[in-house]
Amino acid sequence: MDLGLAGKVAMVMAASKGLGKAVATGLAQEGACVSICAREGAALDQAASDIRVTTGANVLAVQVDVTQRDALERWVQRTVDVLGPPQIAVTNVGSPPWAISLTCLRPTGAARWTQC
Repeated sequence: MDLGLAGKVAMVMAASKGLGKAVATGLAQEGACVSICAREGAALDQAASDIRVTTGANVLAVQVDVTQRDALERWVQRTVDVLGPPQIAVTNVGSPPWAISLTCLRPTGAARWTQC
């Protein structure tokens, strides 16, 4: 199936295993460059390797605690620097609220972040 994702940049949170890894793999299979993050570095590195081997895609893995705004901002900036600006964001986490996580992709100010 061609979903028109070839060359797009996707960011997937909590992608070291389970649903996040499956989504990242699916996006990579469709030709997207994928930036993945998770808290656990070893599992994240293994997931990135698995996705690369399975799909041949360009995969960036960054260890991130998504409850920390500065860590999210570093991940977004690293993604932009390495893969380009993201067109797809998958917020596969329960906290912080997904809408707030996305403020790092389109900054709206620290005041909104601290409301959570």
